[in-house]
Amino acid sequence: IPTIGKQHILFLTINPLFMRKKLSCLLSFSMAVCSLQAQLATDQQLAASHRPEFRKLNPATGTRDVTSPFNGRSAGLVINKLVSGNVTDDAQRPLSGVSVTLINSSIGTTTDVSGRYSLSIPDDRINDSLVFSSVGYEDKTVAIGGQETLNITLSQNINSLNQVVVVGYGTQKRVAVTAAISSVAMKEIKDMPVSNVATALQGKVPGVVVQQNSGAPGSTPAIKVRGLGSISAGNSPLIVVDGNIVSPAIFGLLNSNEIVSMDVLKDASSTAIYGSRGSNGVIIVTTRRGKSGRTNINLDVYGGFQEVTKKIDLLNSAEMAELSKEAANNAYLDNVPGAKITDPNSMRSVLRYRYPRGEVFPWLNFDDPQKIAELPDYDLQDLIF
Repeated sequence: IPTIGKQHILFLTINPLFMRKKLSCLLSFSMAVCSLQAQLATDQQLAASHRPEFRKLNPATGTRDVTSPFNGRSAGLVINKLVSGNVTDDAQRPLSGVSVTLINSSIGTTTDVSGRYSLSIPDDRINDSLVFSSVGYEDKTVAIGGQETLNITLSQNINSLNQVVVVGYGTQKRVAVTAAISSVAMKEIKDMPVSNVATALQGKVPGVVVQQNSGAPGSTPAIKVRGLGSISAGNSPLIVVDGNIVSPAIFGLLNSNEIVSMDVLKDASSTAIYGSRGSNGVIIVTTRRGKSGRTNINLDVYGGFQEVTKKIDLLNSAEMAELSKEAANNAYLDNVPGAKITDPNSMRSVLRYRYPRGEVFPWLNFDDPQKIAELPDYDLQDLIF
């Protein structure tokens, strides 16, 4: 029997009829740690004779006196409460695969094929809430309130199921689509001040990476739907605009007001329609169509400016002529024995020892100060910026 301190002995007397889970105990040299993971019965009352007792050994009498009985909630005992129930839809049909999680925690489970769930909740969080969520249904948050049974009914999310999406061979309601298709309505991004429509996809579609690889205004970013699938071949998705396969550069020519929606096909259904060209995913762009009614004219104007932060100091024509002449003469005098600075270009055998002296163009003579002063000056930085 393990001892605690010198004269304390821990006795745990537990009636197995009132427990549902297993008891695991770890006893070491100087301490005894018992972690009891169990669920109480419906009445949640333990008989007084079966409660754990903490007794102290009396060395004078040789007997053990009860010093501190406890009710299963102290001395290191952790009690979890089991919450269970059924999840059904509006027609009382069981829903399988519904996610059931304790709010603001990682404790969760899913319903089985009969719509039933059971979740072990810590006793100190028995008054928190459970979150029920499933694809195509509205999320529901229900307070536990100390209850052991929670039967939940989830309502369908009509808006998401009736949304019309574009597939490779036409349009279908989302409720009838089993493929991995993500849609972006342009009303969500029409007010974003972007110079390229593809840039507006960034952060809007799960699994789609949009990376700006150029600083040029209006340049089309690199789009990856299925990640990097090839080292040597391209990784860009197939772009289809109104049924026509086009280059990704088309995004730089399209106005966001001209586009109704963009649908991203991410799974094998895209390859079934477009073959190997759709192996990196497909982005289907649907533009606006004319319709009967009153004529509307919309005008959107965006303005911008660019300015260089700092210009490079450059030489003017006179300074350039003087430095060129000095460099040629220094190289000639240093490398040719007996050379003189007055030697004409005809005596200088190496080209880099020469400088313009009017032989080719009379106006280009670095020995004539008047000709140098008449040379034109052009600063391309001023012409560009």
